[in-house]
This record gives sequence, C-alpha cells and structure tokens, in this order.
Amino acid sequence: MLTQAHLSNHVIFHVFHTPAIAAHAPTVFGVTPASFRRLRDSGISPRAIGAFGGRTAAGIRTRLAAMFRARGQRAVRLGAMSSAQAQALYAHQTADLKAFVDRAYRTPSQQLSFLCRVH
Repeated sequence: MLTQAHLSNHVIFHVFHTPAIAAHAPTVFGVTPASFRRLRDSGISPRAIGAFGGRTAAGIRTRLAAMFRARGQRAVRLGAMSSAQAQALYAHQTADLKAFVDRAYRTPSQQLSFLCRVH
C-alpha cells in the first residue's frame, strides 16, 4: 500500500481521514451521519456543518478532540498501537483541529479532478 503515493499520504499524514468522524456526527456536529456526508460532499466546512446542528467551532473542536482521545485509548487497549503512537497521533490531530474545522471539504467532483491530474 505504501508504494502508492496518494494512499501513503493518507495513511501517514492525513490524520482526519477516518469514518469515525461521520459515525460521531450526532455528537460532534449535531447532525446525522447521512446529513454529515451529504453536507461534506457539498463542499462546506466542518464549522458550517456544525452550524446546521447548532454547534460552535469551539464545541466541534472539543468534541473531535475527545473522540480522537477515546479512539487512541481504545487502539492501545486492543493492541493496535502503542501508547506512544496514540499520543503522537493525538498531538498531530489536536494541533491541526482549527484548520480542519475551518477548511471546506472538496466536493466529489473536485476530488476526482485532483486525483486524475498528473502530479
């Protein structure tokens, strides 16, 4: 898998590439997972998605941080990663939370254009 540049970038550097965000949409954003996916695919930001569910940007960041912390702790309990790995991933996630919450998602057509262009 790591011989594929785009996939390796997701695995190593894209710390928000997880289905858990959509699964936790009711708690984090105040919307259903289906609504979260639909709004995300429309190209708006997580901040704007949360506004639909009555959430503030600060509240979204707090809830995402708690979700990421819990997922890391679960991964350590299951033996999927070490405590040091979980702490390092959590540090990356929380350091980039403001940018993640404020930045608009790419629409599916924008993603396709990006993936199909020669890099």
